[in-house]
Amino acid sequence: QFLYLYEDHPSKTINDNFALLQCKKFQWDVPYLKSIAMGDVSSMQFYLEHIVTEAYEWMDKSECYLSNTGIAIQNFLFYNGIIQATYVFPHRTDIVNSVGALVGTYLTKKMLSNGIEVATDGGNDGIGSASGGASGATSGASELLEWENIFAFLLNEEYIDSDGNFLNADGTISTIIHQLDVFGESFDNKWLMKQPFMEF
Repeated sequence: QFLYLYEDHPSKTINDNFALLQCKKFQWDVPYLKSIAMGDVSSMQFYLEHIVTEAYEWMDKSECYLSNTGIAIQNFLFYNGIIQATYVFPHRTDIVNSVGALVGTYLTKKMLSNGIEVATDGGNDGIGSASGGASGATSGASELLEWENIFAFLLNEEYIDSDGNFLNADGTISTIIHQLDVFGESFDNKWLMKQPFMEF
């Protein structure tokens, strides 16, 4: 039996999840887990049963019935020892590379360096409008969200190679990309839809 869980980008912390703070007052200084789990049938059944049971409890409480509770519940159950993982993979070290937080990291750095105000609203996993993805960016960040600009940043930070492939920390090409949609229409039109694997 095995159950694998995955850490998010190091820039994300437990404090980014408003639902977890609001419902459980959970403020441990621990890595933030993504809502990804892989395991054998029996382990996944055990995992899902506890996720669903906890979800129903949260739904009965007005302070807990918030958006993005799935990730909050998984973090709560894991760090309280209710579900146990065979291994928790650090960010970008296994087959799953979660890239959702990269837009936030990119926008925050660029907007601050350009003197653009960075706003956070506690929504969408607590990241906020300035870093919650292309669709949630403030108007001052619209130009920054063109794929050419994001590409240059990701390449410089060694998150991608010169062909636009996302990379693991050891430089190998990532097998599974999680939350690719956060890069928005510019990424879709200028890179994704031009790839051979999208021809069908």
